[in-house]
Amino acid sequence: MRGPEPQDFRLTPEQMPILKAQIEASEVAVKQLPNKKFKFASTFAARGAWIGFGITVVIVIVLGLNSNSGESPGVVGYICFTSVLAFFPVIIGALWGHSIGERKWENHKELWGLLELGDQHSCLVDYEKKLREWSETQERMVRSFWTNLDGHAFEREIATLYRRQGFDVEETGASGDGGVDLILWRDETFLIAQCKQHSGPIAPAVVRDLYGAMISEGADGAILVATSGFTTGTQQFAAGKPIELVDLNGILKMASGS
Repeated sequence: MRGPEPQDFRLTPEQMPILKAQIEASEVAVKQLPNKKFKFASTFAARGAWIGFGITVVIVIVLGLNSNSGESPGVVGYICFTSVLAFFPVIIGALWGHSIGERKWENHKELWGLLELGDQHSCLVDYEKKLREWSETQERMVRSFWTNLDGHAFEREIATLYRRQGFDVEETGASGDGGVDLILWRDETFLIAQCKQHSGPIAPAVVRDLYGAMISEGADGAILVATSGFTTGTQQFAAGKPIELVDLNGILKMASGS
């Protein structure tokens, strides 16, 4: 089975190391973008505020010239009042300038350069994810991978295989022959599973206990997974019952996706 290739994701092998270096540099730049955006917009906000301040000064001067100079206390109070009232152009000017700065930032060449690189970054991330999944699948198709796992790791890996088949899987961490290691749901089907990492074939007692747990839990079926296979007695007991026996060959078949 062919693994994913860079060209499948609009990339070339020659482009990969250059792109990775650019992305590493861009990750630093992206972290700085919020501060740069704030400074960029603040520059326009300051310009707007100065324009508003100029309007404020003009308003104060005009109102002062039109006031009755003979009533100095009233004039001073009136000018103070009009100054506070006229200060609103400064606020409006700052908000207006900030709004313009935000809009201009959206067209800033540095931002668009990072966005374009971000699209390539997305392609690279997708490629590396698919390559990792493919490598893991290839690894899981080797018999020694499964036989060398300890009990808990074996349960986790089996849970992963069933999740790939569309099951919702709960790992219970149960122990003992009658324990349920996995609980599986898909559509309206409810199954329980037990995972055995033994050196010898699984004896009938194990499948009998699992069958009892299936009835007790009200499950639709049960799955017994074991790398070491099953004795003839175990296979005979499971025959005709909603119990699936999965040996190492069955695990490898699941891992290959076939």
